[in-house]
Amino acid sequence: MAVIRKPGTLDLAQWKALLASEKMRTEELGAGSGFWLVAHESGQLVGGAGLEFGGDSALLRSLVVAVPLRGRGLGQALLDALAEEAGRRGAVWLYALSSEAPKFLLASGFRETTPDEVEAALPEAPLVALYRRLKWLPTERAFRRDLAPASSAA
Repeated sequence: MAVIRKPGTLDLAQWKALLASEKMRTEELGAGSGFWLVAHESGQLVGGAGLEFGGDSALLRSLVVAVPLRGRGLGQALLDALAEEAGRRGAVWLYALSSEAPKFLLASGFRETTPDEVEAALPEAPLVALYRRLKWLPTERAFRRDLAPASSAA
């Protein structure tokens, strides 16, 4: 069973290698302004993900699970822990940019939106700034999940 926790100093290199094996970006990984989690199983780093923040929004960043462990709920557990942290920090929207995982995101309560909305909500987020600089934002698929607690009907 995987253990999810904040990354230690030694986790960064393993996490970057896991992301690189999936051809995912590693810039700003673990940066101080975000919130980051990793998953370990049997002494090995097997997953990780993070958040970048801006205003009332958070951006899901670098969610990855080792191939042999996919389909066991680890990605969902990481996402749920991050969504809880984002809500605790006052975010009402959780955004994601992904052309590789739309099925996972849609099944996890996200709805498709536009890259322009993500950029407007999080203009200073490191990943948004990187994608803007590389001119990738217009080609990305964007997703949004409402983190506001559901109001109870009286």
